[in-house]
Amino acid sequence: MNATARFADQRCLGIVSPSVPSLSDACLGRLGGFFGELTVVLPRSVKHLHEVVALSGEAYPLILVIGGDGTVNQVVQHLDIESQTLAVLPSGTGNDLARGLGLPRRMGSYLQALPGFAVREIDVWRVNGRRFVNSAGFGLDAQVLTTMKSARGRLARNYVLAFIATLPRLRLLRIRAEGDGAALVDGDAWWLVAMNSPFVGGGIRIAPKARLDDGKLDIVAIHACPRWELALKLPKVLAGKHLNDRRVSFHQAECLKVESPDRIAAVEADGELLPGSRRFELAHAGRLRILCAGADTP
Repeated sequence: MNATARFADQRCLGIVSPSVPSLSDACLGRLGGFFGELTVVLPRSVKHLHEVVALSGEAYPLILVIGGDGTVNQVVQHLDIESQTLAVLPSGTGNDLARGLGLPRRMGSYLQALPGFAVREIDVWRVNGRRFVNSAGFGLDAQVLTTMKSARGRLARNYVLAFIATLPRLRLLRIRAEGDGAALVDGDAWWLVAMNSPFVGGGIRIAPKARLDDGKLDIVAIHACPRWELALKLPKVLAGKHLNDRRVSFHQAECLKVESPDRIAAVEADGELLPGSRRFELAHAGRLRILCAGADTP
């Protein structure tokens, strides 16, 4: 056991995403050496994952997610945020929460840094009752994710390629969005995204000013414009210079309401597609303790 790890006496439950390649015994052995005990579960289904996490509270003070943003999102739904701490070994396609936390995304670097990890508290949010920790997106975001989930190869893994493939069939949203009671959007928009961390789509810094622990969502909207103009905005977005664009608005708010006269087909939350509705409410849902580099919280 690595005696320098601050959590070396804690029992840890490891949840492995189905998309993660098989972990070698050597790798699991190295991981296990950092905890008092490491039990690894490969869930058979999302339902099984929820059941395992929901029953883990008394036995496991620490939950280690070996996967990406989607697996983190599924775990957070049933995590006891009052008594359990989350750790993330980024092994997914996007790993945007891990980027926001500054976590190493290579196994060797992660294991080297792990003994020095400490607990940090970050915000947890809800969209229509479902928790999310990284992002919730309407319009472009959800439509691109739909393309990725139905594709194979690079198109299934690369957000920019999926955006280009989706562009010809993107649909404008008719929405009214209110943040803290003030109107933010009232009309047509290509995209509205509420961010807890800066990153979406595998490292796109859509909300450069976002902080995971400030109690606010960073809300970015791309308003209606010709489709060709939307395509030309992509380099600005990739360079993080889009907030000054005349078709882009930026706000911070502690709560958000999104309404549409038409049913919004879906919303993206941490890379997961959720059912559509005509009305969505986003609100703060508490604080989550998570292991990463940095000082201990009080």
